[in-house]
Amino acid sequence: ENEGKISDFAVRLVEQVINCCPLGTPDIKVDLIYSIVHELLICMVALTIYYEELDEMKAILSYRYSLKSPYRDSNSFVTYSDLYHYSRYFEMINKKEGRQLISLQADQMISRTQYPYITRETLSEADLVMHHIRPILSSSENYWFPLLYTYFKGGIKLWAELRSKSYLERFKKMFSIDQEKLFNIIANNPYKETMRHERSWESAPWISDFIDIDSIGKDA
Repeated sequence: ENEGKISDFAVRLVEQVINCCPLGTPDIKVDLIYSIVHELLICMVALTIYYEELDEMKAILSYRYSLKSPYRDSNSFVTYSDLYHYSRYFEMINKKEGRQLISLQADQMISRTQYPYITRETLSEADLVMHHIRPILSSSENYWFPLLYTYFKGGIKLWAELRSKSYLERFKKMFSIDQEKLFNIIANNPYKETMRHERSWESAPWISDFIDIDSIGKDA
């Protein structure tokens, strides 16, 4: 609507919100602000997926965000996975009030919808994609735990389209990854079964659950 890029707006918004926590901010406020930033990142990625803007998604996920720490007098530059936030405050309420939800933080996220862009489906898909993209962008041990994975049903077009040879070539170029490494990441989930909610029997699905490795790049 503003004739601008989603990524330009997203990174400015995220940095302004995350830096609302000056040195000495109370822990509860820090927890809530970081929870909002976590949710904003998922919303912005959901928008790029909805509009099929792969380059905009990549821009958001590869950007180095400027972070002023509320605990020390210094700035740092962090990736989106460094802004992942598990809210202890939400979990405290979940247990204290006996709600028995898999994740109150996740439940709150999917309760705030703006149809058709921000829904249970688009948010949970974006959250999973952010989880999947992390090892493709970097070989570091950082991760993005997909809090919303238990809400996701269906397929992920981003991965299904890898059947197209031209799309595969575009994807490899955009993420600066060679085919052997990409195939290895898809075929071998680097997180195994560790990405699982404490109250869930199932772990988060991996890319290979959405695309058969033998079908990648086989369509003209």
